Amino acid sequence: MAGRMNAIALIGFLLCTVAVVRVTLARAETGTGATPASAKELTRLRLHVNQVRTNKCLRAIPIVARAASLPPRWRAVVFRRWQVRHRASHSASKTCAPPVGHLTGWSCITNGAYPGAPHEGNGVNGPYSGPLGMTTPWMGHYPTGGSWTRMPVRAVYAIAERVAARYGFSYSFMRGQWPMTFPPCAHHF
Repeated sequence: MAGRMNAIALIGFLLCTVAVVRVTLARAETGTGATPASAKELTRLRLHVNQVRTNKCLRAIPIVARAASLPPRWRAVVFRRWQVRHRASHSASKTCAPPVGHLTGWSCITNGAYPGAPHEGNGVNGPYSGPLGMTTPWMGHYPTGGSWTRMPVRAVYAIAERVAARYGFSYSFMRGQWPMTFPPCAHHF
């Protein structure tokens, strides 16, 4: 008896699910509810969502099927799903470390200064520490966590990038900050 009731409940659930899908697809075809989207619009939305997610250091959503290969009924449903993802991606509060314009230059200085141990400087407790061998404070900036060695490398590079940009990346300023390691890396700036 209990098995028969479970089977009836399952059939009822499946019939309701099919009805909901049919209503959703009918709305998509008639223009009410989800907007029927062209393959080009869906592709553009997918790329935009993944670009927003990448800019916020979130994992990109894999694109499984080509938009052109989807029938229009299902394309509208997929488009609606991507619209929800679009709103969620824009409302996500996660942000990345600021971009670093001269990443190869800062990496060159780091590797030239302290090959093999970019986070050590001349010691965690020494006057110069972190990936760029900075003092605390350095040019008015204090490291988060109390030490340059505890900060993410890109965050340190971003601070150095902003300060160097204030000085126009001038050779004299850069050589004054990193006298031994900047000259061989000057072509990266």
